[in-house]
Amino acid sequence: MITDKTRILAVLKAALAGAYYTRFTYYITAFECELFNDELGISAHIVFSEIELADRKEWKKWIETYPFNIENYNGPEEPTSVFLMGLLTQATIQSIEEENEGTLIIGFRNGMRVRLIGETEIEDISWNIEFRNSEDKDIGNCTCSFNEMFLTMGEELSTKLSLT
Repeated sequence: MITDKTRILAVLKAALAGAYYTRFTYYITAFECELFNDELGISAHIVFSEIELADRKEWKKWIETYPFNIENYNGPEEPTSVFLMGLLTQATIQSIEEENEGTLIIGFRNGMRVRLIGETEIEDISWNIEFRNSEDKDIGNCTCSFNEMFLTMGEELSTKLSLT
């Protein structure tokens, strides 16, 4: 298992740059989607708890504005996050960086930047990415648990990412 943040970020950048998703599933406590990297012939099944705009001031404006500020059981962040995921459907990932403690800032080619929260106090796993080959076989996994990132990577993923 790899725990070196520099190496993990190199893998995430190499595997996810150019990736996109065509649909997502929303649950009250999580999102789920399948990212496709056509150039590398891999996909990444990702489950995560929280996503928001990278610009916190802009995010606050969004959640305080109608229709997102309507009364609901989960607060205005939930419908706003679902809307954000809808906006990013088929948008291509351009960059990935770690903000801190497993929180990732993901930049898209359309100019949107989002924060994938890694420091969720109520979740033991904030986000999880399962990498798969074109035959849908598991070739690696990256998890953020209790603010720490962990990576397992098979030889096939390492070779596809030119990290051998």
